[in-house]
Amino acid sequence: RAASGTSDPELAPLNNDAPAAEIDRSASRRYVIAGEMSFEYPGRFQFRDAWREEVPAVSFVLENGSHGKPVLFMLSKLMPSQAGFIDLEAAVERDKQWQGAADVEPMTVAGISARVTAVPGASKTVYVPIGEEAYYSIIYSAPAETYGLYLGAFDQLLKTLRMARRPR
Repeated sequence: RAASGTSDPELAPLNNDAPAAEIDRSASRRYVIAGEMSFEYPGRFQFRDAWREEVPAVSFVLENGSHGKPVLFMLSKLMPSQAGFIDLEAAVERDKQWQGAADVEPMTVAGISARVTAVPGASKTVYVPIGEEAYYSIIYSAPAETYGLYLGAFDQLLKTLRMARRPR
């Protein structure tokens, strides 16, 4: 049990030596952030809970023992009251300038129209507005050689995301 969220203990962990292609929906775990949301993530990924920090965040990392950039899913809640806050439009522009990201087709996440940026073969960021200025940033990042293998798992996280209450 995490400090502010819970992971479904009924699902057995996967064999961490299994190839990436073996990640499937039946091996997913449900993660719940009380009063906020719930979603599914691959059981092979290890979660890190920082939801009670100034910038609330949870991350899911594939710990496979290799060196270099890990496979990462990260969800953060960004609000004007936080130090260093930038609004959603500025965050999208920063992605474009700093990472060379491009806007891609908007998508619906938990019934909300979301902005999406991507760096082909490297990362995808989904921005879900949750109020006048607040938003969730949901990031997928992976090494180029494994990016395509885990993109479906990230899409599954987005498809299964449910808000505890509808944003105003």
